[in-house]
This record gives sequence, C-alpha cells and structure tokens, in this order.
Amino acid sequence: MSNADLARRMAQVADALAAFDHLPAVDSVGVYGDGDIYVRFAYDSTRQLSGLCDWADELGILVTLTLSYGGSGDASIQFELAGIAARLKVSLHSGQAYELGAALQEPLSGAKPTVTVTPAKLRAAIMVHAELAGSHA
Repeated sequence: MSNADLARRMAQVADALAAFDHLPAVDSVGVYGDGDIYVRFAYDSTRQLSGLCDWADELGILVTLTLSYGGSGDASIQFELAGIAARLKVSLHSGQAYELGAALQEPLSGAKPTVTVTPAKLRAAIMVHAELAGSHA
C-alpha cells in the first residue's frame, strides 16, 4: 500500500466515523497499511464499557470479552467502517476481566479465555461489578 493509498483510506475512515457522532466519542483511530483499523476510547474503563455497549447496540452486534495471559484483557466489538473491518476495543486488567466474567455468570479462565455477550447483558454485569466494588470500599 502506498502512502497515497493509506491517506485515502484514512480519509474514508474519517468520513465514515462522522456518521456515528451521536454515539460516545472515540479518542483515537489507527488505520494501518495492512488493512486493520483500531478505534479506541479515552481511558476510563467504566465509561468505555458503557460506550462500547452503546456502539454495539447501534450496530446490532455482540460484545466479546477476552482474557490474555499477560495480565490483561479486553472487551471489543468488530464492525465495518468505510467498508473495512474495524475493531473498537476497551482494555481491561485481568482482575476486571475475571470480575466481569463472574458477574456475567460466564467465568473467564485459561480454558475459556473468551465470552461473547449481548450489550444488555454486559451492562447488567457492569452494574453488578460496580455494586460489588462499592461494597468493598
């Protein structure tokens, strides 16, 4: 991919992103020459997770929670942006991922590192997680 091709792709993505202005704002977009697009929120995991659910609802898609072995995890959705596969991802630390899995009643583990849920189910788990965190304060 040439620099001009990448610039055109970036412009396409920027134009397509404008159509989602009614949803929670993203903080950054990475458009890579290999065809990958990554969209991120500013760091605040509770707001990010809620925003991710808003995006998933709008797009009519599910949310995937993933636990990584390096002490981290994420919640993400995959969708098309300007006809190109895009991924909107919220980074989590492993504790958050474990706790959300427990609140979902679908525990994440090394044997089951990925769970896919509806945005409504994730919202309910976020509320349970917040209540549990508040009871430990």
